[in-house]
Amino acid sequence: MNTKIKQTIALFFTVMLLFVLVLPPLSAAADASPIKVGYYEDGDYMSKSQSGEYSGYNIEYLQKISKQSGLPFEMVDIASWNAAYDMLVKGEIDLLPAVYHSEQRAEEIFFSGQPMCSIYTTLNVRMNDPRYDYEDFKAFQGMNVGIIRGGVDGERFKSFCREHNLVLNIIDYDETSVLLKALDNGTLDGVAITHLGKNSTFRSVAQFSPSPLYFAVTKTNPELLSEINKAMNNILLANPGYSRDLYDKYLAPSVNQKPVFTKEELQYIKQAAPILVSYDPSFAPLTYQSKKSGQITGVTADIFEFISKNSGLRFEFEAHNQTEALQLLQQGKISALALSDGDYLWDGRNNINSTLYYLRAPTSMITRYDSDKLEVIALPQGYQLSEAIKAANPHYTFKYYPSIEDCLNAVLHNKADAACTNTHVAGAYLSRSAYQGMRTITLAQPINEMCVGLSASGDPKLFSIINKCIQYLPTEQVDAYLVTHSANTKEVSMLEFIEQHLWQVGCIVILVLSIIILLIGSNLRNVLRSNRRIQDLLYKDELTGLYNMNGFYQKWEENNTPSKQQSFVVLYNGFWKKKEENNTEIKQSFNLSAIVGIWESLNLHPTMMIYQSGKKYLLSMLHVSDNGQAKPAVYEIQKEDSRYFIVSAFKRFYIGYDKVKDSLSISYYGEYLRN
Repeated sequence: MNTKIKQTIALFFTVMLLFVLVLPPLSAAADASPIKVGYYEDGDYMSKSQSGEYSGYNIEYLQKISKQSGLPFEMVDIASWNAAYDMLVKGEIDLLPAVYHSEQRAEEIFFSGQPMCSIYTTLNVRMNDPRYDYEDFKAFQGMNVGIIRGGVDGERFKSFCREHNLVLNIIDYDETSVLLKALDNGTLDGVAITHLGKNSTFRSVAQFSPSPLYFAVTKTNPELLSEINKAMNNILLANPGYSRDLYDKYLAPSVNQKPVFTKEELQYIKQAAPILVSYDPSFAPLTYQSKKSGQITGVTADIFEFISKNSGLRFEFEAHNQTEALQLLQQGKISALALSDGDYLWDGRNNINSTLYYLRAPTSMITRYDSDKLEVIALPQGYQLSEAIKAANPHYTFKYYPSIEDCLNAVLHNKADAACTNTHVAGAYLSRSAYQGMRTITLAQPINEMCVGLSASGDPKLFSIINKCIQYLPTEQVDAYLVTHSANTKEVSMLEFIEQHLWQVGCIVILVLSIIILLIGSNLRNVLRSNRRIQDLLYKDELTGLYNMNGFYQKWEENNTPSKQQSFVVLYNGFWKKKEENNTEIKQSFNLSAIVGIWESLNLHPTMMIYQSGKKYLLSMLHVSDNGQAKPAVYEIQKEDSRYFIVSAFKRFYIGYDKVKDSLSISYYGEYLRN
């Protein structure tokens, strides 16, 4: 009994202990409340759809933090940035994204340890306002410019004005939406504000004061700051380029925005001669030659067309391998490289000024499927990427070739174990049938950044113009160029095409053969029809369709040919006249023996003949059906008194003879034929 009591008590305390251990987390979870985030309308940074869905740079970054930390966020709609900041200071909200750092603010709120992005302030005007060029400070004098009251952008714009001796009429606004509306309707000439992002319908005529933006946390919640910092560190460790990726998605220029040039740059464009550019014809899909025209084509060609369209610059192109192009650039015989992948050291050695990159791509190593050996690597000469690969892999032996195609051929013929280039070029070449036995491995480093390379000895204004155009080149536009030319550069032989589309080709071949057979059959039918037409004309009367004399003889021979010793006469519908052989006279008596012979018709249609078979005299008649087919029928000629007749279809048809006319006739025969 005592043992049972002890067991019961032990069980009771175990249950209570488990309850105590489990209860606190449950209570904490139940008490956990969402982190209140201040929201105000801020274009591509933060916006709210009609359905109530929040989106933008700030929102996506918060979602990323939530995934890393488990923190729940709740958006609190606030009329303006100033009102949101006041609520943050008072602790009425917990978090405010995209806040500039200042010493004064640092005393009132916490800032995240890492910036969420770096951005700059812009002076924006209407797209269709022709009064202002880029940094046209003389034209800026006297502008009505709006700023956000108490905002850092406004203070930085005032400093910008003092630096350039600008005297403007600056007007304060509390809300961003009201500020932009005033510019749109003409109340303001311009607004000084943080870079507006992709959806901006205005153009920037000045850019200045690039600075980081931070997440701001109320000082009443220091634990939240720790969680935010931890989550941001983890995000950046996993993807150091996360902020840049978000920038490209939400804040990079779009197709609606155009670069703006200074007056000096516009004057340079107006006077500039065509700029001579060298390109590598083997670097598909980036630069290669059109098979039809022999001219440059590819992603880079499209980018130069974009630059020309948005600036007015004109370009001419020459094909050279990259080593030759570098020499020509240093000699001043060309002005630019269509594709440069240099860094500052490479640029310095080769007298190059490289623009902003228009495309980034990982590096690919290409090897044969049937080889695991990796000792000798083939590299295209004249590219900084080749030098970077060599520097990162000193334990390999390297061979240089004039082009990437030569490198791949070296691998193909066992002169090298691998070749290296960026992933876009690798993909274009491996799609060709000649390199089907190869595979590609994507390397983490180095990253190939493709730029326009200009001669460092050239006019700086040319560099500035092209650089601005690339800055305003939408990433989605470059992606479209890549899609187009990655498909166009694939070379497919006839044999490869058949191998890849065997089923479709087989169906097409069968279809073509079927058509040929049908055409041949149709032609044969036409020939047969023509032959039948000829036969009809030869053996039938065209008007009535009845057999003529040739047809009558043919049918008679086919169906009821008399003995060669027997003579016969041909009779025609109506009247018949006897034809005399040798023009000899015969007695005109009406008896069967006398009428046996050859007769000619007085009309056109042969229908009968009379002949002797043994002791009988027979009449053969052709019955003609509606479809024109004829079949002979043979009747015995009978005699009644002095008259001769045959019986057909229970009718008598009498045979008469006119001695004067020397002709035969058959009574009612015509009616019979019509029936």
